[in-house]
Amino acid sequence: MRLQMKDGERQVLCFIVLAMLLSIIPSLKAWPRWDERFAQLDQSTREWYRSQEMTEETWRRLGSPSWKSCCEKGDVFHTQFSSPEQWHEIR
Repeated sequence: MRLQMKDGERQVLCFIVLAMLLSIIPSLKAWPRWDERFAQLDQSTREWYRSQEMTEETWRRLGSPSWKSCCEKGDVFHTQFSSPEQWHEIR
């Protein structure tokens, strides 16, 4: 059995599919990934990130996950602030 669609229904379906695809594209770059530079961090820097913990309130709000360190698995961005509210990444 073949599904018959009217032109208006086909346009709506195409619009929805296109909107879904376009909403995925910006998030592709934000996916976590391993970078060899992370392995080159000295031990004291790794320990500093591992020792940073979220507050009890935040930990409960996130559903009490098995981890408490907010930075251990996070990306490191070198930034510079030009004002209290504006910053840019140093590459």
